[in-house]
Order: sequence, then structure tokens, then C-alpha cells
Amino acid sequence: MNGALPSRLVRDSAGLQVEWLWWDGSRHTEPFFEETLRRLRGANSENHRERRPRTPRSGLRESPPGLPLAGLIFHISRCGSTLVAQMLAGAPRNLVVSEPPIFDEVLRLREREPSIAESEHSELLRGTVHALGQPPEDGRAERLFLKLDCWHLFSLPLLQRVFPGVPLLFVFRNPLEVVVSLMRQPSLTLVRDTVTPAQLGLTVAARDALTAEEHAAAILGAFFRAAKDAHRSLAPCDGTIYGRSRRTPGLDPRAPGKPARPLSGWKC
Repeated sequence: MNGALPSRLVRDSAGLQVEWLWWDGSRHTEPFFEETLRRLRGANSENHRERRPRTPRSGLRESPPGLPLAGLIFHISRCGSTLVAQMLAGAPRNLVVSEPPIFDEVLRLREREPSIAESEHSELLRGTVHALGQPPEDGRAERLFLKLDCWHLFSLPLLQRVFPGVPLLFVFRNPLEVVVSLMRQPSLTLVRDTVTPAQLGLTVAARDALTAEEHAAAILGAFFRAAKDAHRSLAPCDGTIYGRSRRTPGLDPRAPGKPARPLSGWKC
């Protein structure tokens, strides 16, 4: 949809719809895309709830091609991935979209709508990325990086099929430090069934018997197992090193005038 960004999926009397927000063409400078959407809602009276435009879900498939997808950023939460994304966003040639809610909703869509064919689901995912990757009006952006939610590690095989050849980055950290952070400030990652018992390799009863710390540890273990299964495709990055060095070896997002370096070649 020209001049708008996809916000979320909604169901109304017309069925499953895509809700859009009018966009002024400015860059997404916020650390998370949800914050960008919040800014757009407050900046334009046409983005008030009752005025937001809606289209059928096919509106995503019809999105004009956006910036080429240069990388998907996977992570385990509280590991430095936001800093990595912000470093990339600091280069004018990069547009970074971080954890957009609409992508999570479309990725999980077949869980709610099993009648949707796999081929349509793939088209919807590609269309969502096109819609999110529309170039800002300053004309400087050349490529798109998409930072995913941490539980999207479980969808890695699907995303590899839908976006073949796109470089993949896996940002991690000492899991004990991640558990400590999650206990201090719980996140959506810990909410019941964000990560399902099946993904944890547990029964519902076994999952429910876990303490908060054990549940967080089980989730992180499941993330690392998912990454291990795809380790040949992932470029691993210990996110803690970004806080200790102004320039990370192998990661130069600026590289003016040079072709995008494959993430699979980055050694962090």
C-alpha cells in the first residue's frame, strides 16, 4: 500500500485484514519497530484507530518490491542484538527494521489459519518484507536488515526456504547472563506459550512444574538447539563484544560504494 507501513493483522466482519499506518517517508530510527509505529500513530490524525486503512491480507502480497533483504538477524534475547541492529542502522545505506509485530503475526499465521496454503504463506512473508522495506524519502538506503524476535529461531528452516540465499546472523551471549537479565526484567519471551512446550521438548505438565528460572533456562536451551541444527547456515556473533569495542573485526556496515558483504563471512 503506497505511503503506508503494515501495522498488524486484525479480524473484522470482512475477515482477516491488514491494518496500515500512513508513513511520512522518514527513517526508522527507533530501536524497535513498535516504537516507530507508536510515533506514526501520534504524528498523523489519519492514524487514529478509527481512521487507519485496512486491506485484505492479499494487500501484503501486492506490496511493491522494497529494498533488497541483506540479512536476517536471529538472537536469544538480552544478548546485544539491539546494539548490533543500531550499529547497522547508523550507516545511511542500511535500513533496519527491528522485531516488527506484523512479521511475527504473519509468520505464525498458519497456526491460527491452518487452511492457508504453504505457497500463500510464503508469498505473504515475502510481501510483508517488501512492505516493511520501502525506501525512506532521503534516497540513501540501499538494503534492508530485518531483526527478528528471538523465538523465530524455531522458524529458521521455513525462513531459509522463503528467503533463499539471504545471509543469517545469530547473536548470542552467555546464557546465565541472559537468565539473570530476564529475571530482573521479564519479557514477552517468558509469557506462557510464546515458546510452546513442544518447542521446549516438554509436556505441558512438565513445563508448568518449572520455576521461573528453570523456564527461562529451558527456553534458552531450546534456542541454542534450534541454532545448532542450522549452524552451517548461521554466522555466530557473541553480542557482548559490541559493548567492549568501537569497531568489531569483520563488521563494517558503512563500506561506502562496496557491495554488501555476506553475513555468512562475518567473524565476530
